[in-house]
Amino acid sequence: MNALKTTIAPPSLLFLLFSILLAAFSVSAQSIEWQKNYGGSNDDFVSSIQQTTDGGYIMVGGSESSDQDISGNNGGVDYWILKTDVNGNIEWEQNYGGSGDDFASSVHQTFDGGYVVAGSSESSDFDVSGNYGWFDYWILKLDANGNIEWEQNYGGSDDDYAASVLQSTDSSYIVAGYTSSFDNDVSNIYDWDDFWVLKLDANGGIEWEQNYGGTGDETAASMKPTMDGGYVLAGHSDSQDFDAPDNNGDFDFLVLKLDSSGNVEWGQNYGGSWEDEVFSITQTSDGGYIVGGSSESSDQDVSNNYGDYDYWVIKLDANGNLEWEQNFGGSGYDEVYSVLQTQDGGYLVAGDTESNDNDFSGNYGAYDSWLLKLDANGNIEWKQNYGGTLYDGSSEIIQTTDGKYLLAGVSESGDIDLTGNKGGFDFWLVKIDTAACTVDVSVQQSNNTLSADLAGASYQWVDCDNENAPVSGAVQQSFTPAENGNYAVIITENSCSSVSDCYNVNIVSIAETSSFNDLKLFPNPTEGHIKIDLGSRKDFVKIEVQNSIGQVIAEESHTNTDLIEHEIDEESGIYFIQLKIDGQNTEIIKVIKK
Repeated sequence: MNALKTTIAPPSLLFLLFSILLAAFSVSAQSIEWQKNYGGSNDDFVSSIQQTTDGGYIMVGGSESSDQDISGNNGGVDYWILKTDVNGNIEWEQNYGGSGDDFASSVHQTFDGGYVVAGSSESSDFDVSGNYGWFDYWILKLDANGNIEWEQNYGGSDDDYAASVLQSTDSSYIVAGYTSSFDNDVSNIYDWDDFWVLKLDANGGIEWEQNYGGTGDETAASMKPTMDGGYVLAGHSDSQDFDAPDNNGDFDFLVLKLDSSGNVEWGQNYGGSWEDEVFSITQTSDGGYIVGGSSESSDQDVSNNYGDYDYWVIKLDANGNLEWEQNFGGSGYDEVYSVLQTQDGGYLVAGDTESNDNDFSGNYGAYDSWLLKLDANGNIEWKQNYGGTLYDGSSEIIQTTDGKYLLAGVSESGDIDLTGNKGGFDFWLVKIDTAACTVDVSVQQSNNTLSADLAGASYQWVDCDNENAPVSGAVQQSFTPAENGNYAVIITENSCSSVSDCYNVNIVSIAETSSFNDLKLFPNPTEGHIKIDLGSRKDFVKIEVQNSIGQVIAEESHTNTDLIEHEIDEESGIYFIQLKIDGQNTEIIKVIKK
């Protein structure tokens, strides 16, 4: 997060600063009706959720655990499938997979009351009957109790990753993802990665398959049915040929409209000269589309950027023409993972952010899950963060049959909005009431004491300079810090939690902290080799590399250097680089390995 910048005053003015009386204000929040976490002692992460016809919920993802809520594990990461009732109580759970890694990405309830699950697998044992090489699409058809009716892998000798699955009106299935293969089930590829769509019959037999893209890289992220019986497919692309008509620079949003047979009716790219990644699309009631993702651009189709990646939401008409676009964010990393049209004609946007300024002021910790409620024209009606002091993120948001919202995500926190943690990352469900509640988070400052105006609530004072880490024992209405710094309070009243602004306490004069604004990492995306330009020579630098599920895969230290070179030896995917420079943390940097 970005803490409030400290301005150093002459010693003679310090006590004048302490006597400032700060104006009171209130924060409007959406109250949590209930929240539950699920998992075991290792990492468990949810990808997809759907409300079922009985009012409950089905969710899928991946798990490394074999204890607590999870009955088993076949090795590495398994598919984990969880069915709950309307109140989030577990009805049944199942793990499926082999001795390799198996990740479930999408679930859809079928007409017979069962479920179809899509994801990717590198296994060929236990529940997985075959593998063509590396990761394959792996599709499961389950009955209403989660038992396997049939399973099948699809792909070629390279990587194939499934992202979305739907059931068509004829009881067949449509699966979308992307492929690097050009053999076995994959009849064609333009180059590198292409979108890849499969049409399967009711028993999993291939009716047709088709690749889409160009001579660059295409990564499909979301597919939804359209009113005319076709499909809309969204992902990101750096191509400018074949099915990708143009490119504005680096990765762009790419949206393809397909007919029921998989033929392209139209395709369009959207973005700017930097990287723009799409993760969610859905058709709107007017026949157009709402698309959500992230952008680091501020030109061409993208009107603004607050810093690093911002939420970027675009509204298209039925032919793919851009009607409006909006960015939302702060100076840190902000990414949309789910967007939907709400019953009032507006939109709900879910993602996660490390920012603590601009549109996302009030973060609880390292990353929070943030919801934005937009009107029909993309203006913010309300916004709310959910989480604790560690990493908490969104995977998918749905509107439930009672008109409220259900957020599915991942969490490693066990405080503030969360009542516990099973270990590592957990599946996390949050049922959100649509009626706004108000929490008064005004704070008065006198000398070196901060006092919340609201009495009779629950309080947790946090250190803004340390990613909103809780100050041990600071749970009273008033707080007197022992050290200089910036502090805020998280106030909880009637199941609503909000965080105040950060307030500076400066007992003695101290030196201002460097912000490392001259830090640069390149190339990004990369084939594996990266360089980090520190801007000037540093005495000691520690580098930590994490994969997309938060596992540390590499650590190393450097002394007396202004340039670090590192090789990411893992497979293609998203990685996060954390640097500690002369004892101070920088922002987390996202890196894509091709």
